[in-house]
Amino acid sequence: AGLCRKNHPQRIEYDFMFPVNALRNVGLDAAETQQVFLLDADFIPSASLAALAGGVPLASRRVVVIPAFECTGEEPRDLNELKKVAAKPFHVERFAPGHSATDYERWWTAARPYRVRYEHKYEPYILANKRDLPRYDERFRGYGMNKISFVRKLHDLGAEFVVAPAHFVVAREHAPSSSFTATYGSRADPLQAWRISMHWADFEKGLDRPVCRPVLHLRTRRGGRSSVHGRRFGVQTTHGLDQARLCPLEAAADHGIA
Repeated sequence: AGLCRKNHPQRIEYDFMFPVNALRNVGLDAAETQQVFLLDADFIPSASLAALAGGVPLASRRVVVIPAFECTGEEPRDLNELKKVAAKPFHVERFAPGHSATDYERWWTAARPYRVRYEHKYEPYILANKRDLPRYDERFRGYGMNKISFVRKLHDLGAEFVVAPAHFVVAREHAPSSSFTATYGSRADPLQAWRISMHWADFEKGLDRPVCRPVLHLRTRRGGRSSVHGRRFGVQTTHGLDQARLCPLEAAADHGIA
């Protein structure tokens, strides 16, 4: 990568960030089963999950949401152990929109699967028919919107999200990854977050039901702030970005209701 940067100085740093979605597509292509379980590598499935995966035929466009938890000690393997440890819904404090639609409060007492409505920025771990899945959008690299865009496309295709009771996945809490700090950390290049927002804008153009038009905040060291629509914000207008932090502005309202 270093040699490539030297020989191609016009290439931007984003081009060399971890190609997470491209590799997810490689994994999907290599899967030989009718059903696939889309899960990050640092999670451990509950012991009961093996019986569910592949054991129950799924209706077309139905995806099974497996609730995700995080803990500080030894990972629990069954529901009784999960109740005893200090596990909490995954990233509930860091990024609540990612998993809040799963409705953890209902899950604790659920005896049967239940449907949930898609919410903007939902990114659950799912069991699904391989034939029903879209491709991961390979424009997204490193950290930011990579799983969110995939689940958003699933919703756009008419997927039904059903939460499985009693089954779960769990991971140990850990510090933010290098991909996160490269995009949203205190010393990140402000253009990294801008590129993610622009990729999202292009992604939404291909949807039947767009969520919202990206808006960016430009914060300067002097405390000033201005908002601009992403599609109008070009490189030629980025004067002074070395003295600014650029970050996506949260959507003002919920969208994408199934």
